[in-house]
Amino acid sequence: MTRLSKMSRVSRTLIYYYFGKSKLGILREGVNLFGAEFAGVTPERIAMWREGRIAESFLKSRKLLGQMPQLASFYFLNRDQENEVGEAIRAKENQFKEKLSQFFPHLSRPRIDGLFAGFWGAVFAPSLNERAVHEIADALLKSAAEK
Repeated sequence: MTRLSKMSRVSRTLIYYYFGKSKLGILREGVNLFGAEFAGVTPERIAMWREGRIAESFLKSRKLLGQMPQLASFYFLNRDQENEVGEAIRAKENQFKEKLSQFFPHLSRPRIDGLFAGFWGAVFAPSLNERAVHEIADALLKSAAEK
């Protein structure tokens, strides 16, 4: 909590006031805040999708991951946990899948899951450069457009 307080420039007392004393509760709120940006479900990121700037949206997620590389470990270590944090992570995944369903309403759930895996992989693969992310996004969108 001391480290979080220093990094956020907010007193520990204020953190506890807003989020309570439950560390899991505080982590859940962090997942909700960072997860919305990471999963691209903020109004700004959805607007990027509407404008066809999908690869740019993924590059923003990759940039966030580059600034805080521990997010990847946190995600994979906590995703399947049966607690508030694991539930919050899975909820963000589901919000992302819902976004995919809204943009591609003709796709079945298994195809949505496949798109999710492809897009998520493009975000988490550290060796991809910007051009590769654009090519992956284009290929996935072309696949999604096929009936």
